[in-house]
Amino acid sequence: MKRTKLLALALAGVMALALLTGCSGGKSEDRRIAENVADIMKRSHPNVEEVSYSVPELSGAVRSAFAPDWLNEAGTGLERDALTKDGRTVEDFLKDSLKAYEERSTVYFFAFDATGESAYAQSERFVQGKAPALTVFYQRVSITAYTKLRVGVCHKTVGEKDYCLVVLVLA
Repeated sequence: MKRTKLLALALAGVMALALLTGCSGGKSEDRRIAENVADIMKRSHPNVEEVSYSVPELSGAVRSAFAPDWLNEAGTGLERDALTKDGRTVEDFLKDSLKAYEERSTVYFFAFDATGESAYAQSERFVQGKAPALTVFYQRVSITAYTKLRVGVCHKTVGEKDYCLVVLVLA
């Protein structure tokens, strides 16, 4: 009896661990997209040696504030002058939210409707130049001057649509 209880407890522990690690054993969709975007950027920025896949401000303040009206009607561009809920323009909001990356960095924000798209299809938007972007900060330096890259990706569902949000920081 005692042995059966220990075996059941051990089995429950293994099952709980399996749930925490995920069934596929693979990476999350956001991480796959971030890695694909980083690979694309490294091709055009040959001196990038250090890559990070975390932009905490994206999954926090930016994701919370994002609204579909940041995109133009066709969904092909971002409206720099659209207003956020607190009355700031999208551009001012992003500059305030991503201020930590302003010095010596070029920062881009991307957003698009990704409803029903696979991680691969979302990544391909960057290859094809079809990911609507807004330049938040820009440094006039040679592309070879950048040695660090940060890519943050998250998704936000609004109504029945799923939006992919990306922040890219080159330093």
